[in-house]
Amino acid sequence: MPTRVVDLGAGWGWLSAQALARPGIAELHLVEADHAALTSAKRNVTDPRAQFHWADARNFTLREPVNGVIMNPPFHEGRQADPRLGADFIATAARILTGAGRLWMVANRHLPYESVLAQHFGQVHEIAGDTRFKVIEATAAGKGTATVRARGARR
Repeated sequence: MPTRVVDLGAGWGWLSAQALARPGIAELHLVEADHAALTSAKRNVTDPRAQFHWADARNFTLREPVNGVIMNPPFHEGRQADPRLGADFIATAARILTGAGRLWMVANRHLPYESVLAQHFGQVHEIAGDTRFKVIEATAAGKGTATVRARGARR
């Protein structure tokens, strides 16, 4: 795992807890706009490397770029489905990552994030998934025009 990681839209902290169980992370920033969810994350993620930010992931910044972002972005506000939320999270990830950093994103299979990822990253690969979900890894932040490779495609 990278040394400095951000969990955008951390919710109650499940992805963060999974990441912190792996070696390598020196600090992990959990970013969540919902105060109740962030309060839950503080109860669920007690690792001293975790830092909590009550903030909107769409405009989140740190003083220094990070070398890892994890996220499972929301795709509704209230009951209205809006994939633009995920697109905004992708833009934030590209903005806060170093050029050599990595994004790992979990998303519902039907959400059309690949073209947005390709606009912001030089390499985009689906690395896992099933009929309902996909896990995408993106690198080369800020270098846009990636060709998106589906899981199992030859490199």
